[in-house]
Amino acid sequence: MSSAGRRIVPLLLIGVAVLGGCAAPAAESGGDEEARTTVDTFLRAVADGRFSEALSRTTLGADGLICAALAQDSSTSKAIAAPEVTELQVNGATATATVDYQAPSATTITLALTREPDAWRIAFPDEWRLAIGFDGPTVAQMSIDDACDLPVTDGRVDGPAWPGRYQVTVSDPTGVLERSESFLYEVPDGSTTGLHVDPLSLPAVPEDQLALVQSKATPLLRAAFEKCADAAFSGSSCPPALEGVTAAGTDAPSDGYLAIDRLYTDDGESWRFDSGTGSLAATKDGTPTTIEFHYSGTVSRDADGTLSLAFD
Repeated sequence: MSSAGRRIVPLLLIGVAVLGGCAAPAAESGGDEEARTTVDTFLRAVADGRFSEALSRTTLGADGLICAALAQDSSTSKAIAAPEVTELQVNGATATATVDYQAPSATTITLALTREPDAWRIAFPDEWRLAIGFDGPTVAQMSIDDACDLPVTDGRVDGPAWPGRYQVTVSDPTGVLERSESFLYEVPDGSTTGLHVDPLSLPAVPEDQLALVQSKATPLLRAAFEKCADAAFSGSSCPPALEGVTAAGTDAPSDGYLAIDRLYTDDGESWRFDSGTGSLAATKDGTPTTIEFHYSGTVSRDADGTLSLAFD
């Protein structure tokens, strides 16, 4: 071999080594293929109802779902169909995947991935959540697919859930409101069937339920006042404004005190009430006067469903 030939061979070998050195990091980077496999496996598990396996591919964990029962596998799941990864971008220890699926309409979402020491993990999609709220503070609980009962906190139930259709039932655990609204809720689009208001603005106290409570409370308020009058305006059934009354006129007080004017909750666990305002011609501290008063307190039902009032 000529001296020129001997010089060319080492140069070629150096060039191959340099090219090989450039290619190696891409092959060892955690890789598009491994990230894609993670997403594919996750989507297939969701579509097949293998939810425990799907959760193992996420950063969420079983206790992160809105209902613990949703972490269990389901042989009848039809959450999503025909999932497909249409685009994948890997940038070091993070990645994003654009995914198409049917649920039942065509849907596109973007999944975010993070590289952990042992594998890629998927952040549970923000779009996959069940969110129901009320237009004010309330005492209520939600039943999801008869699988779990969730307390309403700060007027809202909100948490991660698999795509699909859920049966939601709203009830009052105290029984004061005899409400039982039931409707279907779609994840991820939040649409409902059988509900005629915004699912984020359910009435805290439905008007028909308030009317029922009012009708049951009026005789109780009347009885409380009569007991107060019989006891010469002293005792637990007397409003604070009537303390010190020594005599009352012959006219009955106005009827405002006989009706619950406001039903509300301070703690999300029990109901309180304010009555309307009544007025009474009376003598207090030796002076004839007209006294305005009202009742307030708590509302509850006993085991037999009988409504009762406890006065402040």
